[in-house]
Amino acid sequence: MRSARADKSAAWCWAAWVLLAALAIGGCAAAPKIAQVKGDGARIPRLKTWALEGEIHLDWDFVRGAAAYNLYWSDDPDVASSRDNKIAGLKGTSYIHKGLRNGETYYYFLVATDAAGNETLAFPETVDVPFRYDVRRFRNFLAVVPRVHDTFDSLAQQYLRDADKGWLIRDFNDLRRVTPFQAVLIPLKPYEPGGLTSKGYRTVPVLTYHHISRTRASKMAVPVTSFELQMAYLRRNRYQVIPLRQLIDFLDFKGQVPERAVVITFDDGWASTYRLAYPILRRYGYQATLFLSTDVIGSSRRALTWKQARELAASETFDVQCHTKSHRNLKMQPEEDFRGYIAMLQRELRDSRALVKRKTGKECQFLAYPYGATNHLVVAMAQKFGYRAAFTVDRGANPFFVANYRILRSMIFGDYDLQQFAANLATFSDRVLK
Repeated sequence: MRSARADKSAAWCWAAWVLLAALAIGGCAAAPKIAQVKGDGARIPRLKTWALEGEIHLDWDFVRGAAAYNLYWSDDPDVASSRDNKIAGLKGTSYIHKGLRNGETYYYFLVATDAAGNETLAFPETVDVPFRYDVRRFRNFLAVVPRVHDTFDSLAQQYLRDADKGWLIRDFNDLRRVTPFQAVLIPLKPYEPGGLTSKGYRTVPVLTYHHISRTRASKMAVPVTSFELQMAYLRRNRYQVIPLRQLIDFLDFKGQVPERAVVITFDDGWASTYRLAYPILRRYGYQATLFLSTDVIGSSRRALTWKQARELAASETFDVQCHTKSHRNLKMQPEEDFRGYIAMLQRELRDSRALVKRKTGKECQFLAYPYGATNHLVVAMAQKFGYRAAFTVDRGANPFFVANYRILRSMIFGDYDLQQFAANLATFSDRVLK
């Protein structure tokens, strides 16, 4: 039978881990200081803290048999004795202590309780200091000091109200990652209109796929293994896939793009886009645009159904846009009269746009010309029917001065190796225009 002294020792054995993390005015931080007191060999429960702006997060080990926990806190280092402030009956294994003053020191002492409310097992004391920020505002940017767990995306969410703009902070500071306590600048507006720099200008490649194949390759069918390798190549080489609307905003001087921006598109509306490409894009977190030819949908087992098209349109992965009705060449053919040609353009451009909206709920703003074929009248009709931009299949990357209704796209063929694929990814040019 165990002695009372042994029971008491097992119940109250503990070691103290003290963590001090303070950020002084001006953005300087004290290095963490850790002190350890040896226990008697029994398992020591841990109480961990994580300081944020005006609050401290606490996490602790689960204690078998504990019904709840009492948390004591104080500005007195001897919190275990003084027990100035008590937060009783905590049921989980974490707590957020809010409303704290930045720069002040807080001491914590946690005790497990049984079902009757008796305190049974004490955790080591710990101490932490909420961060004191030094945020300085300038005309076009902020200077801030990041926290321990900050990322470019979290800084963008906090200061730009949009986590997707983390790349803007990364590129502006020319950094690969956030370093705690090292000041970074937060741009408050686009700082490179048109992607112009002292060395040249940014260009944005738009990649175009048609079929994705499970088996053999053909000119218009990319094997699924090759497609996966191409997406991995983009990730490995730090390309950032952007939505189509961001490219158009860039061309309209309403925003800017990352240094290594690329756009992914699919044409026609084949089932392999849903079955093979969609899962891969979703896994990588890439967004693509699907240009639908409405006569293709439901036309065969190889084609998408409208149900699948609606699912893609509702996802965060695909943006659905128009690729006309029948996929015919939009240039006037020798056998056509002018009246019939105008009627054809109305069906192909206006009616297909209306059908996509009725079937998927998407208001199409962008058009892909079948075979990349267009002329001045097609452009005028596209503008009339509400398209904001249109795309060819002329190979090349897009500078800010490309015409909005003749945007370049590079078709990715099924027999491309990675070197041929990479040749379509130019994101910068220093070519002098004459």
